[in-house]
Amino acid sequence: MTTIVKKDIPFFEWILQSAAQEFNDRLLSNPCLKDFLKEADPDHLKQVQLAGFMEAVRENETDFFLRFKRYARFHYDMGLPYVEYRDAFEVMHLLMIKKAEAVENTKAMHVAIEEYIAKARNASAAGYLERTLENDKKTLKRQTKRQVDIKAVKDHLIWLLEVIDDIQQMHAKPAVEFDPEECKFGKWLTTKEAGRYIEDPALRKSVEKTHREIHLITQNIYRSIWRKD
Repeated sequence: MTTIVKKDIPFFEWILQSAAQEFNDRLLSNPCLKDFLKEADPDHLKQVQLAGFMEAVRENETDFFLRFKRYARFHYDMGLPYVEYRDAFEVMHLLMIKKAEAVENTKAMHVAIEEYIAKARNASAAGYLERTLENDKKTLKRQTKRQVDIKAVKDHLIWLLEVIDDIQQMHAKPAVEFDPEECKFGKWLTTKEAGRYIEDPALRKSVEKTHREIHLITQNIYRSIWRKD
């Protein structure tokens, strides 16, 4: 944690430990997580999680990132939705701020707390993203191997696979077509063949809207890769 002066590390660790204990108590008593935690040993889970949070304080950037990325993959595999995992960090953040304000709310300590939570949340998002992409890729590959009557549809599935490859490898310069009207599927939507497959005008508008949104989201993904966000 580069923003913490060495003499302040014990105080930061006290804040983190105190907040983490309260955080774990709240998390483990959350009825929404009952199914996720039904086969877990609550006491063991508390000890492991607290130890991990504390050890991360003195880790370098790489080890810190890999630790929380690993935690996220574990929670993903256990079936915990990302929104629940992300919200847990928001609770942790507020608890740490509250603990600091009750004792000594210095600017440096506030910055250190913000940095710790932001980096942990970012690494966790990467862990969830990694698992999600792995599963999406498997699904898309199964779809492309099936008999698809419309070549433009199959081409767009392959287009999505190319996007996933770029995200996994963090390629900021894509080879995919961004313009929804210029990609193969976008051009197909303007043909008479598309009209035969999608006769309902309302449904066609819905498909066109979804297609545009997919391309817009994809552009934003590449911007995030370029920003290393």
